[in-house]
Amino acid sequence: MESFNVEMEIQRLQSQAAHSFVKLSVGNASEFTERVVDTEFLGYDTLSTRAVVEGLLVNGNPVIQVSEGRDVEILLNKTPFYAESGGQIGDNGYIYVSEAESTVYCIINTVY
Repeated sequence: MESFNVEMEIQRLQSQAAHSFVKLSVGNASEFTERVVDTEFLGYDTLSTRAVVEGLLVNGNPVIQVSEGRDVEILLNKTPFYAESGGQIGDNGYIYVSEAESTVYCIINTVY
């Protein structure tokens, strides 16, 4: 059983390393996707983090600002939120926004 546990821990660490980044897919904005870095996934280690807003998307298109009440995708440099994939339901939580020196920061809390 001890050998099994050792091998299981190795597999768990390899899985985490392979899934530590979220890839960005945008409709018709190749220049935008080249400029935005991959989002670092922190959800294995924390449910809350401070992140930088790298971009906003409305209907798959990059925008600079969004009107209240609109659906928007927020691109962050890091997140504890697990992305939806393979039929798995994504995480729920809250994003609190503050602005300092023309950079928008987020405090992100995942809720289970």
